[in-house]
Amino acid sequence: MTLTRTMLIFSAFAALVAAAESAPEFEKVPAQAMKELKGAVGKPLDSGLVFVNGRYVRPPYRVARLGTAIFINDVQVTGQINSWRKFLATQPGYAGQIPARPQAPAVMKAKDIDDLFADDDPPAPAPAAKPEAPSSEPAVSFSANARSNDLLREIDMFRAGVQRRLREGNACFFGSRYARMEVPPGLVKKLLDVLPDAMREADDGVDLESRIRARGIVFLNRTICTELIENRPDYLKLIERKKALLEQERMEAMSRRNMQERGR
Repeated sequence: MTLTRTMLIFSAFAALVAAAESAPEFEKVPAQAMKELKGAVGKPLDSGLVFVNGRYVRPPYRVARLGTAIFINDVQVTGQINSWRKFLATQPGYAGQIPARPQAPAVMKAKDIDDLFADDDPPAPAPAAKPEAPSSEPAVSFSANARSNDLLREIDMFRAGVQRRLREGNACFFGSRYARMEVPPGLVKKLLDVLPDAMREADDGVDLESRIRARGIVFLNRTICTELIENRPDYLKLIERKKALLEQERMEAMSRRNMQERGR
């Protein structure tokens, strides 16, 4: 084994260790919430791209609500959308402290293609909200009612929104340290043209950000770039995904030509 190959393997291993140590966990769902609210899952999707704390998740994607949070392919991608305490507050006689209602989870959206080469820096991401501590609540007898059903409906609508974005072909970057980033389908192909090679060649997150910005990808902030480098071996999966999407495009084009010929 050559020295260069040894160094590459060591670097990849070190990056994986760093990712495990540096990425904070999403706010956990209390066990009682899992039990009482159960879950909901959509049909598997082959479209879109999913990244969680810089790690690429392969399709097909199964977008699920488990208790009060959203999971994709059994990986938690959000904290509690509505906290379990809010559900407990719908119960008669509940005397616990109810936190103020937070704003809807923020979403950063990539710029349009016409804005990709602007000189201005992209806006700074909204900081991730400080998670509430779900484990401090004692178990309380729970019975669903109109108020709790409204809270649950809000979470299910959020899940359906994520499902729709992926069905449309968006790339979604979920992170426990930043607002969700969505890249529209028109930019996903460009992202796959640029990102794998840049991930392979960049020294660190700062270098990755510089490389992709030089090629027109201005919408990934430095935190996301750093997490992508911490998961550097995923560039191979992204190359694989790019080839699969190109083959899918080829097959769809062939199908359209065949239909046109039959219609003549």
